[in-house]
Amino acid sequence: MAFWQPNYSISATKPFFSANYDRQMIDYDKFNYTFRVYNDFTLPLGWVLSCNFLHWSDRQDAFFEIKSYQRLDLGLRKSLPNNSLRMNLMVYDIFNGVKLENRMKINNLDWVSNQKFESRYTSLSITYLFNNYRKKYRGSSAAPDDINRFN
Repeated sequence: MAFWQPNYSISATKPFFSANYDRQMIDYDKFNYTFRVYNDFTLPLGWVLSCNFLHWSDRQDAFFEIKSYQRLDLGLRKSLPNNSLRMNLMVYDIFNGVKLENRMKINNLDWVSNQKFESRYTSLSITYLFNNYRKKYRGSSAAPDDINRFN
């Protein structure tokens, strides 16, 4: 197993939407994206450190304009050698970066909302797997029969 196992994810959207505000049309067509990075670092004695990052760009969704935010999560997990007991400790949004700033303009209404949810929290999960054994396939493969029937 490699020391560092990165995983990246990017998603992008572009709305094609217009709305009337104060007798003028507003185009909601801003390109926006989400970027996620998942990193697992293998530590000695079977421990794994996870460092995950999320970035939401400024975006437009229906009538709303939403400001960007970032989030950083850290975790530590361990599986016992027989893999029957798994422990996982995660700390979410370490730097308290999730803030929702929205603005909506429609007809004669200009609505602004600034919200701060408590997005920092910790999770500890302990999983025990009963009857954790590997099932072995004892049959034979059908592939040779299928290949031979074409000859």
